[in-house]
This record gives sequence, C-alpha cells and structure tokens, in this order.
Amino acid sequence: MRTKAWFGLGLLLVGAAWLGYDALAKADNPVAQLPEPERWIEHLEQDLMPFWMHADARGVPKGAYPTFRCRDGSVLNVEAPCPELAQAPSWVRDYIDRDYTRMRSRQAYTYGVAFHMTGKPEYLALAKAGVNWIREHALDPETGSAISYWHDGEPGPATLARNTQDLAYAQLGMAMYYYLTRDPDVREDILRLKRHIFTVYYDPAHDELRWTVEGEEAGQRELVAQLDQINAYMLLLAPILPQPYQAEWKRDLNWLSELLIRDYYSDTHNIFWGTLGASDSDAWGARHNDFGHSIKAFWMIHQVGTITGNRRLIDFAAPRAARMLADAFVEEGGHWANRPLENGIDTTPVWWAYAELDQTAATLALQDPEQARYLPATYQFWLDNMVDRKYGGVWGHYNEDGEHESSPKAHLWKNGYHEAEHALVALITTAALRNESVDLYFAPTVAEAELELRPYFFQGEAEIIAAEEVGAEPRHRRIRVRFSELR
Repeated sequence: MRTKAWFGLGLLLVGAAWLGYDALAKADNPVAQLPEPERWIEHLEQDLMPFWMHADARGVPKGAYPTFRCRDGSVLNVEAPCPELAQAPSWVRDYIDRDYTRMRSRQAYTYGVAFHMTGKPEYLALAKAGVNWIREHALDPETGSAISYWHDGEPGPATLARNTQDLAYAQLGMAMYYYLTRDPDVREDILRLKRHIFTVYYDPAHDELRWTVEGEEAGQRELVAQLDQINAYMLLLAPILPQPYQAEWKRDLNWLSELLIRDYYSDTHNIFWGTLGASDSDAWGARHNDFGHSIKAFWMIHQVGTITGNRRLIDFAAPRAARMLADAFVEEGGHWANRPLENGIDTTPVWWAYAELDQTAATLALQDPEQARYLPATYQFWLDNMVDRKYGGVWGHYNEDGEHESSPKAHLWKNGYHEAEHALVALITTAALRNESVDLYFAPTVAEAELELRPYFFQGEAEIIAAEEVGAEPRHRRIRVRFSELR
C-alpha cells in the first residue's frame, strides 16, 4: 500500500510538473494565447452583423444604405434625431442631413467580408446591391468621377471640389466585390475612376495627388490623399488585375509609398504627418497626427513591398512600425492608445485606429513572432469592451465610465468597414501564426482556372475544395477555397 501510494504521488507530481511546464510555455508563447481562428467568424456573425443586418441598414431601395443610424440600428429621423446623434460632436451632428457614397461603399465592403468569411449568399446579395447602387447613381461616366454625398437629393460638391479620399473610398465596396467575383463590368468602373484620380488630381509641383483641384480646400496637402488610394482598393486589386493594369498599379503603389516616406514621414518623431504646409502640420494633436494614420501607412508600405518585391519598403516599414506599436500599447489597460500628445499620449481606445494597430501587429508577427506579444491582451480587450452586446457592432471609442455607450455607431465616418476588416485579418493571421489553413469563399463570374486567388492582403497556397451554384446569383458560382502556407 505504501509503495502504491508513493508511486501514485510520484505520478501526480510529475503530472503537475508537466501541467506547470505547459502553462509556463503557453504564458511565454503569445500565439498560444490567441483566440482560436474560428472565434473571429463567431465574432463577425454574433457581435458585428446583427447591427449591419438590421432591416433599416439595408436601405430604401436596397443598397442605398443610410449613412446615419441610431444605436439600436434604426434609421435616423432628421426631424427628431435619437440622442446619440442629436448630442454628437458638431463634426457629426452638422451633417446628419447628408448621405455619403463613401459610407455606402464601406457597408458594401462589410457585406463582402461577411460573405468571404462565411459563404452565406445573403451577404453577397447585399454587397452586390450596394455596389450596383454606387455604379448606377454615384459614378459619373462623363467625367470619370464619383459623387461624394447627397443633400436633399442633390449631389455635391462640384466635380473638381471632391477630395481624393472620398474618391478612394468610393472604390472600396467595388474593390471587395471585384476581388470576390472578378466581374469585368465592375472592374471597368474601378479602372475608370482610378484613371480620373491619377490624371486629374496629379500635382506635378509636389509629385503627389492633390486633395482637391478646385474649391476652398484646393492646395491642401494631405496624407490620406495618397495613403487611402493604397488602403481602399489598390493593394487588394493590384495582384489580381490582368495585364497591363497589374504592372501599372504596382508601379503606382511603389510611387505612392516612396512619396509617403519622402514627404510625410518624420524620422525624428517616427510619425507620418497628416498634412503638410498648414500652420499646425507638425503639432501634436493636429489633424491626422495620430497612431492610426501612421500605423496604417507603415502597414500599407510594408504590404506594398511584399506584393511588389520591393525589399526597401519592407525594411523601412517593419522596424518603424514595431517602434510605434511599442509606443501605442497601454500596458496598464492592455489596449491601444489613440495618439501621441506633446506631454504623453491620449490613451482612449478608438475603434478604427485600434483595428489598424492590431492588424499591423498581426502582420508583422508573421515574420517576427515577438510582435504578437500585444495581441492576447488587445484582442481580449476588443472582444470584451468594444462590442455593443445589445444591438451589435462596435463602439467608436471606449471609456471606463461608460460614456461610449451614448455615442453613435453609424455616421459620416463610421461604418462596418474597420470592424469587418479587423475580423478578417485576425482570422487569416491567427491561422497563419498557428500554421493552420483557413477557408474563404469567393463567387467568381469567370472560370476557376482563370482566377488568381489570394487571402486578402496576404499570400498562401490556394485549393478549391467545393464549388456550387449560388441560387440568387445565377452568374456566380460559390467556391470554397482552402489557403495553406499562409504568409
């Protein structure tokens, strides 16, 4: 009995030692602490899409998505706005009588991501409805431009007073839809708008893209005039376009990246200035001088270098992005900050910047696993604190006092875009970090043999494992693609 007891105790101690070792190994390995890849599909369906599948989100007619909606998902009544919009900051409240193309485009993108991650035809149908509305109502075949907004049914502003950021985001929904379907008619509209931007808005004096050509804002030099061409459509589409467009777009991507480094980056402060030539361009807290725009610039430059084989861009972006991640991480809260200030940082988690910081950390971790160290905490904070558990969607910001719960979730600059992209990038990169495969869905209008299939902004070996007709979309076949060797 005594021998058996000691033997049993020995096994217990050995087991405890192994359990302790395993726990220690997990604690030292941030990848092992990440949510399972499937958690991001669950997050999309359970946390995000209830807000975007609300009946009022779909628009009248379907695809004319409303820019402004209340916290519960209902469409805004301009005559009697809900409190979160009536009491919103002036930069939101003053424009509640407008509907913006960029927000309809972002919502179409959101449904495209939802289809990409789940394969559900209803999401594809909504993405198509939004894209069709933009193509039929927002695109101007005479000038090649895109209407920015409608006010009392009238489009605005004048053609050459439209800014290049709005024109870039008019492309976002169409770009995602083309990536999923390879619809040649959509591709032609994308190419036409891109030509308009890169010819009419080219500024030879500064070798960059203008903000506007005419109007009060003509002459402004803006980071996002350049950056959001990459972010909204060019990075996603350049690798999959037919020639000669693929080569042309890759040249333009390198040009945009190089000019961002040349003119907008400050090596002293490791930041991209949001504007140039304004009185406060290099002031902390000024327009777009924040972690979000800078980390997005690093992420885009890094990914442009990856798809074009430009090692200089990768070597520029990776170490500097890593420095910014270290500066933006709030150890005490386990979340990302908003922006640097003259004496410290604004630690408020802001949804879109938070998403960009997570996405950059996850991307860098594919080559440098050390950069994954932030993600167990920041992912958990996002899932625990940024989601509206009652009505779905994510908050625009977070405060411990709960003030964020009275802020709008859909307005002239907030839609499903960043939260959907966050879920998609987390799914792909988590699978990559775990050396697992990921299944994504497409709905091509061309033969499968013609497809260049890629997992969003990343790379992987593609295998079509299922194909079937999509009942509501007779021109499409839904294919399920398994991506392995993700990188």
